[in-house]
Amino acid sequence: MILHTLFVRMIDSKGVICPMLNVFRQNLRHLKWVLYLVAISFVVTLFWQGGTTQSGAGQQSWAARVDGRSIPNRRVQTRATNLDSLYRQTYGAEQYALLRDGIDLIGLALDYLIDEEILIGEANRLGIRVSDQEVQERIRNFQGLQEGGQFIGKERYLEMVRQGQIDAVQFEEGIRREILLETVRGLMQDGIQISEAEVLDEFRRQNERLSAEYLLVTPDSAASQIEVSQEEIESTYRIRQEAYREPERRLAAFLEILLREVGETIEPTDEEVYAYHQENLLTKYTLKDQRRASHILFRVAEGASEKESAAAEQKARQVLQSIRSGEDFAELAKTNSDDGSAQKGGDLGYFGKNRMVPEFEKAAWELEVGEVSDLVRTQFGFHIIKVLDTQSQRVQSLEEVRDKIRSLLRFRMTLEEVSRQVKRLRERMEGPESFRRVAEEAGITIRETGPVSADGQIEGAPNSRSMVRAIFSMETGQISDPIAGPSSQGLILLRKIVPGEIPELQEVRDQVEKDARKQKVFDWITEWVDGLRTASPPGTIADLATELEVEKLEATEISRGSPLPDLPETGPLLAGAFDLQEGQWLGPRLLQDGRILLLQVTEKQGNLEELDIQKELIRRTLLFAKRDTHYRSLLLGLRARSRIETNPTNLAGNQITP
Repeated sequence: MILHTLFVRMIDSKGVICPMLNVFRQNLRHLKWVLYLVAISFVVTLFWQGGTTQSGAGQQSWAARVDGRSIPNRRVQTRATNLDSLYRQTYGAEQYALLRDGIDLIGLALDYLIDEEILIGEANRLGIRVSDQEVQERIRNFQGLQEGGQFIGKERYLEMVRQGQIDAVQFEEGIRREILLETVRGLMQDGIQISEAEVLDEFRRQNERLSAEYLLVTPDSAASQIEVSQEEIESTYRIRQEAYREPERRLAAFLEILLREVGETIEPTDEEVYAYHQENLLTKYTLKDQRRASHILFRVAEGASEKESAAAEQKARQVLQSIRSGEDFAELAKTNSDDGSAQKGGDLGYFGKNRMVPEFEKAAWELEVGEVSDLVRTQFGFHIIKVLDTQSQRVQSLEEVRDKIRSLLRFRMTLEEVSRQVKRLRERMEGPESFRRVAEEAGITIRETGPVSADGQIEGAPNSRSMVRAIFSMETGQISDPIAGPSSQGLILLRKIVPGEIPELQEVRDQVEKDARKQKVFDWITEWVDGLRTASPPGTIADLATELEVEKLEATEISRGSPLPDLPETGPLLAGAFDLQEGQWLGPRLLQDGRILLLQVTEKQGNLEELDIQKELIRRTLLFAKRDTHYRSLLLGLRARSRIETNPTNLAGNQITP
């Protein structure tokens, strides 16, 4: 379910696979390990997070509620940590370090868990049940309980339960929950198919190419040929009046309380810091057994030949011999390793159990500090591993984390205090006339937005976009509920709505004249092209370039859906060019910036004979994207019908340490 939801987030609203999923495709040889990591992380999550609680949970214990069912805060924290591991294993530590700041792990984890709760609720509504037999079958096939590709056996499983290594009840209920989620998702995707036409379109997109010559003509290029009369200007104004309509604008007053200013007055006591440390001693501040290791990877691609594998192994053995002879491990890693950790001398940092592929983990945990392994084969290739350090499970002392706890508590307390202040102000405001009075009594400055449109900004307001959205959802004279932003919270009074109006011709005459000239140039060029098409022999785009005194441009190997160089908006416009024969014209087409595009096809490539070879792979890829798009659409509908509450104060305390 985690991996599925991750893929869903990587497909845009049109079912197109986004760049992040392309990274998964490029690293598909790692997918077996990713799936294993997901499975393990799911089980670990079950052991430590507990299940969904009822709606009576305390303020500090829940992160969200779905139709009254609470999602514990610790569950979000654990899922976010597991996602962090998943991303790191998928991208590699170096690439992930570049992406990490742009990924809201807590937000993603909360979204996943809310989606799961919604699906569980739908399963209950549909009366779907998972039998004990299905649960037992899944346990027998669970990779974490396999040895040599076989289930470890009921006796060993029960022994693990007796020794406390597994909480059998939570584990089996977690397995039941996962099967239930898979069943609901399967029902939501049932019936989705891919047509032959869709396969053909995708094949053409991937394989067909064309080359072309083209012109980009500005209205000024034909200025000497075109005169625009007053009558044409007036006609353009009458026809395009709506294009000149000014947008609706709104005027509002607002007040803000800055978190920074309130935070300067708040200082958690030593007793509060101590209490928080004690409350989270066994979760946040207990570090598990860890090892720090370096490795040198000699990558072997999935599907590599025996010759390629043997060459990688031979190179690995030569480097291993150099290490045995006393050469520096880190320097050899920098010059030989195929992993992103090479620049750091192969250093992977500290990691705990179930963080590495099984073969790597087994070797790393059997070595003593300073020892170097023999060659270790994994699905990635051959590794040479050196253990640098080991840390036994320990509890972080209060002194180690005091400053972090103090900062966290200060932030939480600041949020709570600002929320209380804004809420008290709102409760005292009984109507628009009280907005300024209440603010002045509290010593808070009222600010005016000035005219603002729906896509505009409020100058000097750090929470501008949220405020604009609120303003355009309000009635005149209405005071908003508290609006929270990343650096402030506040209130808004909508003073006035100024309807959008069509200005008089004289107010927009310059723009109208430009539009009239643009259309006339377009019509004039269209006549020229028609003349070149019907001439004997037919004219070329070079002839028109000479007439207009513009540069003739060239593009080669254009694929379906791709644009011309430096013209991203031309992708859809070029679709028709693939139906043309060599020498035929496309255009004229008017671009967003006012230029006119003319194109003549010079060469076409693409062999439909290869369709049968690629058909099945294309069908599977499209089916995955289409089913997930359909699934997401249904899930959004379920979300809209669900009652979802979040606990911002509690979520603010969630942190993932890099």
